[in-house]
Amino acid sequence: MPTRLLSLLRANPLLSAVVAIAVVLIVAVAGYTASERAHGQLVSALNHDADVYALGLRGAAERYDYLPYALSQQPDVLALLTHHRAIDRVNHYLEELNRRAGSSALYVLDVRGNTLAASNWSAAQSFVGNNYRDRPYFRDALAGRRGLFHGVGLTTHVPGMFISTPISQGAVVVGVAVVKVDLDKVAQIWASARDPVLLTDKRGIVFLSSEPDWLYQTARPLSAEDLLFVRNTGQYPSRNPNLQAEVFPPLAWVREPGDASALFMQTRVGRELRSYLMREIPIPELDWTLTVMASYQPVIKARNQVLLVAVMLALLLGVAVLFSWNRELRREREFRTAMEGALRVGMRARDMQGRIIYVNAALCDMLGFAAEELLGKTPPYPYWLPDEHERHWRDNDAAMSGRAAKDGFESRIRHKDGHDVYTKVYTVPLRDADGKQLGWMSSVIDISGQKHAQAQLQEHIERLHRASRIAHIGEIASSIAHELNQPLQALAGYATVATDMAEAAHEATLAPIHHKIQAQVQRCGDIVKRIRALFLQQPTGFKPCDLPQLVASVLALLQPQLIKEHIRIAVSAAPDIPLVLADALQIEQVLINLTANAVQAMQSVPNESIAAAHSIEERRIDIAIQAVPNGVQLRFQDNGPGMNSEVARQLFTAYFTTKVDGLGLGLNICKTIVERHGGSMGFESQPGQGATFFFTIPSAVCANLQCN
Repeated sequence: MPTRLLSLLRANPLLSAVVAIAVVLIVAVAGYTASERAHGQLVSALNHDADVYALGLRGAAERYDYLPYALSQQPDVLALLTHHRAIDRVNHYLEELNRRAGSSALYVLDVRGNTLAASNWSAAQSFVGNNYRDRPYFRDALAGRRGLFHGVGLTTHVPGMFISTPISQGAVVVGVAVVKVDLDKVAQIWASARDPVLLTDKRGIVFLSSEPDWLYQTARPLSAEDLLFVRNTGQYPSRNPNLQAEVFPPLAWVREPGDASALFMQTRVGRELRSYLMREIPIPELDWTLTVMASYQPVIKARNQVLLVAVMLALLLGVAVLFSWNRELRREREFRTAMEGALRVGMRARDMQGRIIYVNAALCDMLGFAAEELLGKTPPYPYWLPDEHERHWRDNDAAMSGRAAKDGFESRIRHKDGHDVYTKVYTVPLRDADGKQLGWMSSVIDISGQKHAQAQLQEHIERLHRASRIAHIGEIASSIAHELNQPLQALAGYATVATDMAEAAHEATLAPIHHKIQAQVQRCGDIVKRIRALFLQQPTGFKPCDLPQLVASVLALLQPQLIKEHIRIAVSAAPDIPLVLADALQIEQVLINLTANAVQAMQSVPNESIAAAHSIEERRIDIAIQAVPNGVQLRFQDNGPGMNSEVARQLFTAYFTTKVDGLGLGLNICKTIVERHGGSMGFESQPGQGATFFFTIPSAVCANLQCN
């Protein structure tokens, strides 16, 4: 440090105070910057964890959604409800179906809420004979709606999720089909999570949590109406027959405002006070809220580490000032040596030729070399990596010429025992009292721990990616199961009819039944072949097809859903539409996907009855088929809300989706299928004016002639 500046500091206390304040500000800024960087990384990891947990939860909830509907279509179940027949067959059927599906229980209720048959009919705690008319899922199904309810079982006292659907004969509801699903597997996965994960219902009551102490506590105060509902439905266990507010105590969380995606909160886990970032994700289709937390300790640790390094550097600056002020050289050297020995930052001084003229104990410990093994050495230094000399020379030349980065550079060097050490090196000029440069002073920080932590974070992210891919596979498996469910249910029905006829000795009528069974088996095989072809990207089953007939087949398949959603379909086909050369199953998949997208897009459009009452446009899909040069074009128009330019720009991009539970693969796969047929696909849309999707594929004649 120049003599003049030292004299000014000694003579001017105010200047000394300003310099001290500047050092403190530098330390504070360094700590704040490190904290903000670590906070951003933690928010990113938290958001990713939350998306994966939400996807897994939706998959667990939707896996059994089809079972009540399947029961409602079973002839024996309808016979049991209307004529009290076939109770043994229904009990055994429910028992076998429940075993194969892996659900907790399946049972059938009459319109008074009495259980007529159940999968656990032979168990000690059988549902048969019990009445569940006060359960919300029963009341919803009796009113003609799908029911969903999570609570403690009235018979088994075991919590679970209850999904129900009405069983109708014509327009009259004659009973209710119910499946009970436990979330034990979800709870087991959460129990092994590093940080808390929990679910709350629409009243704010915690009913599933990786922290057992938080169960049946509330995220917000309960109203008298909420308490009455819980008591009347027996939804959760009560320790107080009067059901006072203390039965569901509030969660001891202290929340603070955070950014848009995460809140900062503190709470006690056991006896320990912990800080977390917290993200809450609504799951509207289940009326639940998923809360995922991430410990804030890494952010605090990163801030403290940077502050520690900054304080050490500030202390080193103080040592240098004291060294310059002290006239007794020996005392100054001893003081500096003691101070440097206490630091964990390595220090190295080199002369203008690159010869090492000073090292401290921290650097020797970091490299495993004694001071005498380093002093006097010139490049290449003994700690350089043998196979990276070129990089070391570049870093050395930059430092010795004053071109080293002011914010330091990372360098991997070799410890004496052979293992690698990751360091961050900062280099500044070394000058004497008159300002003449004598060489270069470098501070060397061991960041091996940080590198290891980054590697662990990357590994954690990769594990999350793998979990996400597994969840995607689960979605695909669920889709396959959904497609196979209808032909398999048909097979089961035909087989039952054939068995009954065989027992009644109606052999002459068995042949048509057997033909139907064979047709459904062939349909299952075609579905599997189509899935394999989709993943292997190989064309299968190309033959001349009647596109209007394919449209009619798909609409007949989707007719129940279209009726349920109050959607009108208008199909117009020009005369003399030529045949197209196509894989019928793949083109049907495109039509099904476009129909499903249109149905979802029109959720905000009034249904048929509302539209008629207010003289406004109802939900409608217009399908137009016409011949075009060298092919056939199909236009698929809905009257939904349309889409903005940002959504339209990414519409066919893989994994892009506007759905909370979507994968973003549907339209991408549709476009791939159409292009594999030699055709093209596009769309037209304006916000508020619906959307039109259209695709063109070559006619069979043109495909054989390879028209352009």
